[in-house]
Amino acid sequence: AKLLERLCSSVVRMSGLGSATGSSAHGASEAALARETKTSVAICLGILVVVGAVCVHLLATSNAVEREPLLGETAAPAAVVLLFRLAAALVKTRVLCLVVADPVPFEVRYTVVGRPDIPMVHRNFYHSGRFTTFTLWCN
Repeated sequence: AKLLERLCSSVVRMSGLGSATGSSAHGASEAALARETKTSVAICLGILVVVGAVCVHLLATSNAVEREPLLGETAAPAAVVLLFRLAAALVKTRVLCLVVADPVPFEVRYTVVGRPDIPMVHRNFYHSGRFTTFTLWCN
């Protein structure tokens, strides 16, 4: 429970949503945000545990069958495959670290097309808060 609370507070703090303005309405919205964040983090951790357990189970119980290579198919040496996967993982990790460490906010302006009565919403996302946006995952 303490770990979940610390994780939630760090997510709120890094996303830039935890700034205090002193109003009681803002305090109530922060409490609601903290509850929502705690629930979201708990759901994500639960999904992660379930998927991890299923993967471990499937890997442990699978019967890998070796097959003969198809015509024209050659097997790459294991060291080459390992080096390629290591290089790909390092490049991807570097990109993700650069995104998290970027001090410039990710500015998003949300509008509803065809609904001028709904005002535009402007949000800045900082550090790991950037990963909460659908736009970042799609680009």
